[in-house]
Amino acid sequence: MFRDIIGNKWIIGGVAFLILFSVACVLWYRYDTAPDRKAAADAEKLLRQWEAKKAELDDKTEQVADAPAENTTPTGAEPIKTESLQIGDVVDGRIYLGAEPPSPELLAQFGVRPPTQDEIISPYGFGPYPELPDGFGAITWPRKSADSELRIRVKIKLLKQGVPVEGSVMENGLVYPIIKGVRYVIWGESDGKQYLRKSLGHPDDGDYMRAIIKEKNARDESITAADFPGIKLVPFEEGGIDPYTFLDLPK
Repeated sequence: MFRDIIGNKWIIGGVAFLILFSVACVLWYRYDTAPDRKAAADAEKLLRQWEAKKAELDDKTEQVADAPAENTTPTGAEPIKTESLQIGDVVDGRIYLGAEPPSPELLAQFGVRPPTQDEIISPYGFGPYPELPDGFGAITWPRKSADSELRIRVKIKLLKQGVPVEGSVMENGLVYPIIKGVRYVIWGESDGKQYLRKSLGHPDDGDYMRAIIKEKNARDESITAADFPGIKLVPFEEGGIDPYTFLDLPK
């Protein structure tokens, strides 16, 4: 019987066809779906890169939105102008209850529950949130990062001291207050002429200084501090504030 089966050309042909069909299927899967599988792998890789980049940029975006610093190129969305807001207005899906901490009665009036203990204590170990000075505007606690909260706390304390700070930038663990009329600078020298290697501060002051620098460069002249009347140039290494020391916080 076995010999009959082997000798039957139809059976042999059928078996050969099945083998060839199976091989063809495997080859088709490997080569025809390869682009789709590669695209899926690339998409997953891009997603991981996007998530990592988003996490890295979260605090930078927050920092740029807070500080009108002209030195950096990214731009954040314009901050909400709270001067025209009235208590009860809805902003970004939240009820505006004023710059000062609202009373329990005001919270009850708008159906807002009082903040819990976790919502009035910094999750970064900095203690209770500071009282906001008059005109500071609305702010959301907690901040997205410890650095962001440190910058805001430094700004609040400076405002309470009478310093007209409009924002802040953090570099290398130090906070640089953005104050109109003050620029943090690093000087350089080339071919015997002095120039500004880096300048950080209010964007209006940056526009003013760039116009002067353009004229000086056209005349191939050295740049000096005397070229910018009305602007206080502070060496970069002297202008940064250690937030932990300034706020008397433990590191």
